[in-house]
Amino acid sequence: LLQAEILPRRLPPDAYLATQLERRELVRSGGSFAGRTVWTGYAPVLDATGRVVATVGIPLLYDEDQVEEELAVTGSVLVAAYLCALVLVLVGGIFAARRLMRPLSELAAGTRRVAEGELDVELEVTGRDELGELVDAFNRMTHALKDATERAIRAERESAWRRMARQVAHEIKNPLT
Repeated sequence: LLQAEILPRRLPPDAYLATQLERRELVRSGGSFAGRTVWTGYAPVLDATGRVVATVGIPLLYDEDQVEEELAVTGSVLVAAYLCALVLVLVGGIFAARRLMRPLSELAAGTRRVAEGELDVELEVTGRDELGELVDAFNRMTHALKDATERAIRAERESAWRRMARQVAHEIKNPLT
């Protein structure tokens, strides 16, 4: 490019200032060639003592159409990735909600059965988390309710026998007196 005199033989002043005097590692400057944008990157070359001995300049033809096309492709890929991530989050959320709702649905069904009078309901404890503790408490409650109901039935039977025994005793005692 130098031999064809497309690029100048001397460093542009801003590149010289940045690489030689300010010792910046990388500088870019823009220009145009044949109606197209050309970016040139400049970097200093250092010797063993850290002194700048040369500056390397690398021109890059900036094709705006190609950059826009690459940006559009990148944007499309990002949108697709975001959509895939959204779908994965939704599927995971639905799976987690169903996993959470299954024990709650079973607990609600068990509660309805107990309310209808079925006291032998025992639900399976699936874990040791809060839901597992809730199911365990439900099972203990149904056992206690069943025991209390059986005790009440037994007490009612005993009370009926006592009343009947008192009545029989009264009936026998009257003719005897």
